[in-house]
Amino acid sequence: MMKQLCAKIKQNQAVVDKWFDEESKGIDLPFYSSFDIRNAGYKAVVIDSNAFPAGFNNVCDGSYPRAIEASKSFISSRFPGTKRVLLLSELTKNPYYYDNIISIKDILQRSGYEVKVGAIEMPEKTEMESFSKGAVKIGQIRKKENRIELEGFIPDLIVPNNDFSSSDASILKSSMQPISPDINLGWYKRKKHHHFKVKNNMLRQVAELLDIDRWLIGAYYEFAEEVNFRDKKNFSMIAEKIDKCISQIKEKYSEYNIKDTPYVFVKGSASTYGMNAIPFYSGEEFLKINSRQRAKMNKSKGGKDVSEVLIQEGVATKDVVENKVAESVVYCIGNEPIGGFFRSHQEKNERENLNAVGMTFASSLFCPSALEKEKIFEDSNITQDKIRLYFFLAKLGTLAIAKELEELR
Repeated sequence: MMKQLCAKIKQNQAVVDKWFDEESKGIDLPFYSSFDIRNAGYKAVVIDSNAFPAGFNNVCDGSYPRAIEASKSFISSRFPGTKRVLLLSELTKNPYYYDNIISIKDILQRSGYEVKVGAIEMPEKTEMESFSKGAVKIGQIRKKENRIELEGFIPDLIVPNNDFSSSDASILKSSMQPISPDINLGWYKRKKHHHFKVKNNMLRQVAELLDIDRWLIGAYYEFAEEVNFRDKKNFSMIAEKIDKCISQIKEKYSEYNIKDTPYVFVKGSASTYGMNAIPFYSGEEFLKINSRQRAKMNKSKGGKDVSEVLIQEGVATKDVVENKVAESVVYCIGNEPIGGFFRSHQEKNERENLNAVGMTFASSLFCPSALEKEKIFEDSNITQDKIRLYFFLAKLGTLAIAKELEELR
């Protein structure tokens, strides 16, 4: 089925490119984004979309020229006259995150911009040590009248790398400087279920263009609110929606003669980094979770309790890299895919959440030099057509985020 899907995209490339161009006009695309993608062999789906992506340090060095060109093009066309860029960092004890910040700063600097790194909440300027790229200087941002500045540095553009799940974005709300990605995409406001609603509506148009079933590039989902994992509030409602979602998946499996067992992930609708994502095969199984599992599902970035959950169709991954099951993560600047990596986890199987402590990354298959090869990559089942498909899905993801933002404002 994947071969047919890839063929459909190739056959309709001109039509699809025209559609992308038309849909991108007059819309606020995020400066960057990343997308977790799973290929089950019969469908390929973006399972998570990140508007403030970390992990640029895991992207192949060979992708940097593409990232620099995309950065120049995006900023010059959408924010003409930009010379100074403020990169907003989170404050964390994770040294790998600062490898990411240094990587983004490097891309922006090599694109021709003067770049400073700042943060919203910190006592004074400081140096944070990265894992492998040395220290990065971070200053505290301040507001002077309606402008954000950092020690006399007044940026023409602000690029947050902070999803605002544990930071107060209010200092940025009345700034006259452009901000991309828009702070309304922060997890204090954004919801996963809303993104899926917007994306599925958009996928309907794409499916019509390609003459395919939307389910082949999309997923069923349900949503539950006013949830409390401590006292099991609305657990029965979640269980009912799990069974409803699984019933819909079963119908599709029957239609396509798929022998897999359907399942769903239940996860917080306003969280990131794959936190609290647990697979379930029935509503009854969910109702039997113990206190330890409830505590795990209640955990979100910033320490906030989870009160809304997304029930999302489970998509197994059939990709194999270095003889391990893997899922692809694609990075975009604007709506241009610039590279990515494959995520694996030695202790997880093809149906589990791979975005967990202990994961490993392989970026070489996304390098331009690898994409020039005709044969299937060694120790993997990855092909050029698969990479092109993942880039296509990521481009759709950038539009979905932009359309989501229009409704959030």
